[in-house]
This record gives sequence, C-alpha cells and structure tokens, in this order.
Amino acid sequence: MAPNAREALGLIAGRGRLPLEIARSARDRGPVAAIAFHGQTEREIDALCGGAGATWIYPGEVGAAIDALRAAGATRAVLAGKVPKADL
Repeated sequence: MAPNAREALGLIAGRGRLPLEIARSARDRGPVAAIAFHGQTEREIDALCGGAGATWIYPGEVGAAIDALRAAGATRAVLAGKVPKADL
C-alpha cells in the first residue's frame, strides 16, 4: 500500500548529512516529522521540517519518539544517519 500524499514522513535523524538530504527532498512531497537526537543530529534539521521543527530527544527515549511521530500523523518512519546501537 502506498503512503498517503498528505501523511507525514517520520524521519529518525541520526548523525551526518543524510538525514538533512532526506528531509530536504521529502518536504516537497508533504510534511516531515523528524526525531532528532541531542548532541548527534545536525541543528539544520529544524529548518527543514517546517512548523515547529524536529522533536529533540535524548538517545533511549523511544516512547517520546513514538508519541511525537504519532502526534504528527506519521504511520511510517525511516532511520537515516548514524545512531550508535549503544545509544538506543
């Protein structure tokens, strides 16, 4: 089943430029709901998500990430960039 054109893309943004490029590309197709990690994700992600920007969490706050994605209307998510397993 293809995602709804108005459905928000859930983006779990790790380290590096890849999450920024995905957000930049996806925002032309619809809203981007990004989860960003303090001390890891590039701050530029806020500007690429529009509205309130990304939801910033500390690694390990899985419940907060899920709640934020659901509140934004995202039913699917992609992980982009490096997120060390030990941090999750």
